[in-house]
Amino acid sequence: MSVLVRNLQTLIHVDCALLRNHFKIFRSACTSEYVANFDVAVLCVDDAYIGELNTAFRKSLGKSGPTDILSFSQHSILPRSSLKPIYPKDIGDIYLGVESIKREHPSEKEFYRQLLILCAHGLCHLLGFNHSTSSELRLMREEENQIFNHFFIKTGIRLFSETEIGH
Repeated sequence: MSVLVRNLQTLIHVDCALLRNHFKIFRSACTSEYVANFDVAVLCVDDAYIGELNTAFRKSLGKSGPTDILSFSQHSILPRSSLKPIYPKDIGDIYLGVESIKREHPSEKEFYRQLLILCAHGLCHLLGFNHSTSSELRLMREEENQIFNHFFIKTGIRLFSETEIGH
């Protein structure tokens, strides 16, 4: 199925074609047998846009303003084992706050590396993984590390999970 990558802001260059190709490698590594049947969108946005989304959807959690990533599943949040092919083909959207990412990772290489790490993180969230507890964190890191190991084999680029509890 398709991976849509769009750069919806003009401040920071993002190579959407490269990111799309790398995201496809991530998707092929996921342990969920159904992930290949889903469409996903990765949207690169500015601080204002992601800040509005973060405030609108996470204010009750004490989160507001710009952030580096938000993921929105198109199906109900269900345990990973409940994912079945009867769901709509669109698994969800990943919003990358590229201004926030660039501030934290100013070099081009580190910026792109962080985009990749966050894409894998967002994909795991769309698949039902979470990291609110230490046991959830362990499972999510296992999935991220499987994705990163597969990615390394395919590209020679080594990535590492940076996921923490409750972030």
